[in-house]
Amino acid sequence: MADKPYKEMARILLPCFDQIFTVTPDNPRALCSLELAKEITACGGQAHEAADIKDAVRLSYAAARKESGVAVAFGSLFYLKEVKDALFQLTGQLP
Repeated sequence: MADKPYKEMARILLPCFDQIFTVTPDNPRALCSLELAKEITACGGQAHEAADIKDAVRLSYAAARKESGVAVAFGSLFYLKEVKDALFQLTGQLP
């Protein structure tokens, strides 16, 4: 969310991830995914703006499989439910 310390959080989390996929949540307090991706890139990270949660799940799942890695999703509970639903649609399996 735009009213959270996202710049500081990006700097803290950046060393933990090879790639970060950003999404603009459907919320009036939302931070634009492009702005977050630019901040991550400015801090030296690799960021990809996704069109929506389904797109982010698809892209991160493919990247994790390609690199034999893991995809991590974080955010509010309503956001994580959408991630879970998108992952189920993509794989047919519950996480």
